[in-house]
Amino acid sequence: DTVRNLYQLPSNRPTFKLNAGVSTAVLFTGTAANYALQSVILDCNNQTASRAGFMSGEYFNVKAMNGRWNASGGVIQDNVAGRAILVEVSNCTLTSTASVLRMVGSAYFCWTRDNTIATSNHALVALNAIGCLSYNNLGGGGFGSSAVALNCVSYGNAQHGFFPQNSGGTYMNCIAESNGTMGWFGGTSRYTLINSASYLNTTSRSSVTTGAVFDIGAILGTGSFFTNAAAQDFTLNATAGAGALLRATGFPATLAGLAKYTDIGPIQHLDAGGGGSTGGQRVYVG
Repeated sequence: DTVRNLYQLPSNRPTFKLNAGVSTAVLFTGTAANYALQSVILDCNNQTASRAGFMSGEYFNVKAMNGRWNASGGVIQDNVAGRAILVEVSNCTLTSTASVLRMVGSAYFCWTRDNTIATSNHALVALNAIGCLSYNNLGGGGFGSSAVALNCVSYGNAQHGFFPQNSGGTYMNCIAESNGTMGWFGGTSRYTLINSASYLNTTSRSSVTTGAVFDIGAILGTGSFFTNAAAQDFTLNATAGAGALLRATGFPATLAGLAKYTDIGPIQHLDAGGGGSTGGQRVYVG
């Protein structure tokens, strides 16, 4: 696309790629001002100590890939309370205390997948995570500490699905499935689960150590919630005891006295006949 408008989703995005032999490089950086980076692909090309972005401001419709970061921070990171919106980070290898997407501010409708991170770390770390997915990450877990996580999915990660760490947090309408240890692990923190679902996490649904877990409206599946998670299809199936438990059962059930029918998780189903269609999916959180 030769003409691109702000806050649109063009069919094609330009790719910025590091040359072979470049090391200790950041494709986009600018920590002293409030920048906006939109609709680009940032390919670190598997170069040593490479990362895609470290700046203040906002990332929108950005894909970052093939980073090899080996220090604190993330392949995509903000310097102050910025935002990541529709950001994908994939196929990165990290060591030390790094995450692939680390936001001092918030992440909206972002996904981190197929990355390799250190055992004690997590792919996506943000103050608030809204409608995000983190799946198939090796070595570590899906989500790190968040004050609030709303309608998020953590699937098939090597460690914990969600890690409140020692900062606590509230997890509402979230799904933890098929993670390598616990769905939620909080260390000594007091964290809260509201209307959140779990299935087939290897160790258990959640942890209780010296802190207390408030698990309100727990949903325990008897089968996978998703249509085909192995093929990255996180639409909700209609199977009893599984995806059907999460359809139109999001919290709260009413808002300002009006009924609402939000699904649990970020991908919302559309009933037959809804919106003049014969079916399908919609993405909506609220």
